Amino acid sequence: GDILQTMTSEIQRLEEVTEHYLSLVRRPAPLPGEHHPMEVLQSVVRLLEEELKRAGVTLDIGGEIHRKVEMDDGQLRRALLNVVRNAVEAGAKAVKVEVELGQDQLLISIDDDGEGMSDEQIARASEPFFSTKAAGTGLGLAITRQILEDHGGGLKIEAHPSGTRVQLSLPS
Repeated sequence: GDILQTMTSEIQRLEEVTEHYLSLVRRPAPLPGEHHPMEVLQSVVRLLEEELKRAGVTLDIGGEIHRKVEMDDGQLRRALLNVVRNAVEAGAKAVKVEVELGQDQLLISIDDDGEGMSDEQIARASEPFFSTKAAGTGLGLAITRQILEDHGGGLKIEAHPSGTRVQLSLPS
C-alpha cells in the first residue's frame, strides 16, 4: 500500500507543478480595473484565515490607502497569496504587510520572521523551479514576479536579520 500511496502523492505533486507551469506560460494579460488595494488585501486575509490559524501564524496589515489603483485584482490577489504562503512555508510565525502609495507607485511590503534566505537564494528565488522547500514547486515567486511585471511593476526580495522582506510594486 505504501508504494501506491507514494505514487499517488507524486502524481498529485506533478499535477501541481504542471498546473503551476502552465499558469506561468498561459498567463492572461492583466485586465485592469480600478480597485481598492485595501480591499484586495482584506480578501487575501479572509482567504488565508483558516490556513494561517492552523499554522499558528499572525498576519498584520499596516498602512492606509484611500484611493483606487488601476490593477487586475485577481492577479494581485494571487501574487499576494503566493508571497504569504511562501513565508508560512519558510516557517514564519508573524507576517506583516505594509501598504503605501508613493507618487507614482503602490508599494506593498511583506515582512516575515521565517528562516530567511541567503543572497544566492534571493538571486534565484524568482527563477521558475527554484525552491528551498522539499515539497515546493518553486514557482510561486516566479509567477508573482511575472504578474507584477505584466502590470509594469516589479518584485524585490531582501533578507533582513530576522527573516525576509518581499516588496511588490505597481504603477499607481
